[in-house]
Amino acid sequence: MTSEQTGEGGSCLCFHTKGDWAATDVITLISGASAIYDAFLAVDIQRRLEDEQYRRMEHSLKRLHKYMDHPINHEFYHMWQDYMRMWRKERTLMPYPPPFPFPMPFAQQPYEQGPSAFDIFSEIDSFASSEDRLRVRRIRIASPGSFNLSGSGEIIREIRELIKDLWFRNQQERTKGELDIIDKYLTMRRENSDLNLPPPGSGNRKLVKTVQERIHSLQWLERDGKLLSVPEHIEEAVNE
Repeated sequence: MTSEQTGEGGSCLCFHTKGDWAATDVITLISGASAIYDAFLAVDIQRRLEDEQYRRMEHSLKRLHKYMDHPINHEFYHMWQDYMRMWRKERTLMPYPPPFPFPMPFAQQPYEQGPSAFDIFSEIDSFASSEDRLRVRRIRIASPGSFNLSGSGEIIREIRELIKDLWFRNQQERTKGELDIIDKYLTMRRENSDLNLPPPGSGNRKLVKTVQERIHSLQWLERDGKLLSVPEHIEEAVNE
């Protein structure tokens, strides 16, 4: 029996099954894979929101420049430039932004803190479109069978690399903990990023722990003989 829903574009997370499956096993796999994907998606959405915030700040600063004709005001302008550079490179906001020499001419303050990745993850339906979410491409209920789930190609690739890193590192070396590995993938995941990101805040530590718990659920299914080796088969889609 095959249940299929084909998404447009994207890449596939593939899990190959063996043995007998209970309904609870299906729930464990789908909910675990979905939560891991949504955690990465939440980080992606947070980056997009921060980039948009920076663009607003940059635009506001350009508008502010025309108000800085007097030499004494130039110092405030340069202070704001330095403030924005620090925010852009370190994602660090001072407790109080630089002062203005006059009432700010814009209705919206450009330096408001955005939601954490964990906040976004907790309310993912409010932040993500249906096209962003992990989708069912194909389920084959058989022995052997398969679960093929599709989503953003970039996020799928990162989840594959995370799983391979965790599975193989756990076999070859145990000097670096799971939380550190997951943290690396969630906080320093953009290859083309120019950001020197600091360690995650308490909200993102919760996100790391959530991913770890869901990774353990996949490992449990593998150890229980329900899944073929996950890192060795996660890219093998079933062609029909």
